[in-house]
Amino acid sequence: MAKRKKRNNAYRFLISSLVNNLVFGRAKIEASKRKAHVCPIYRAKLSTEPELIATGIFFSIGDRKFVLTASHVFGSSDEGHQYLYIPSHRTRDLTELVGTYIRSTKDKSADANDTNDIGIVLLHEELAAQIESSAFVTMDMVDVYDIGDFTKPYMAMGFPWRVSPKVCRRSRTATASIFSYLSELLGHEKLLKRGLSSRTHFLLRYAKRHSRDHTGRDITVPDPHGLSGGPLWRIEPLNSDGETSRLVGIVIEWDREEGGLLAFRLPLILAGIGQICPEIAHLIPESETVAVKITTPLLIS
Repeated sequence: MAKRKKRNNAYRFLISSLVNNLVFGRAKIEASKRKAHVCPIYRAKLSTEPELIATGIFFSIGDRKFVLTASHVFGSSDEGHQYLYIPSHRTRDLTELVGTYIRSTKDKSADANDTNDIGIVLLHEELAAQIESSAFVTMDMVDVYDIGDFTKPYMAMGFPWRVSPKVCRRSRTATASIFSYLSELLGHEKLLKRGLSSRTHFLLRYAKRHSRDHTGRDITVPDPHGLSGGPLWRIEPLNSDGETSRLVGIVIEWDREEGGLLAFRLPLILAGIGQICPEIAHLIPESETVAVKITTPLLIS
């Protein structure tokens, strides 16, 4: 009986009432549809082939094209950004991620963690032109007002490097296995324990053991190393415009202690974009749930 109770407790980490064929089937469709917006990010190494380190998402506002990710992907803030690469849409060869790199600043002591962890690459026009226009997430696919809906499932996407093959050194062709995780949000008290708020962050329940695939089969999922910078989508019931998912955040960290994936909300990164590209600021909706004011120290440096 004790073992049965322990196993039942483990199943509390599942998505409870969301575990049904309808939701999993819808999430599978959404994952297939949204994977074109997501790209693996590689870091150059001197002695070996580039290594997969993180995830990015293509994003556009007006005529400005971006890759959104987590700022720690760029490397040490004292040394600038490292040479990063993404697969070419045309050839799958690794292409340098060329553009203007912007990161959020730490708001505490020099050795404090950046809890926002916002990373933005304003793409160079030549590189942006090489990326298929349909790959970019647009503002009509975003929800800036979501502070956590516990009645709906959320889906994180990214490229765990432990399950992705290495770059072929001879051809420089990159392949990576995208991973989608459907779950529910953890309670606000989990964020409060970290000194965070639902107005700025999400914490998605992450159960390495006793998760399920889209068929409902019990599985052990890979460590989410590499999901940093990946999108967080909220899965919606099918509505009149046909959209069944909305981009609400960017994953930045695996919080093992709380058993979740930490993500920052979109208004934070949109405020940064509005600062560095004031010519498109009028296209960014104001969030009714969080007011981001750019002061000293600047959100973006």
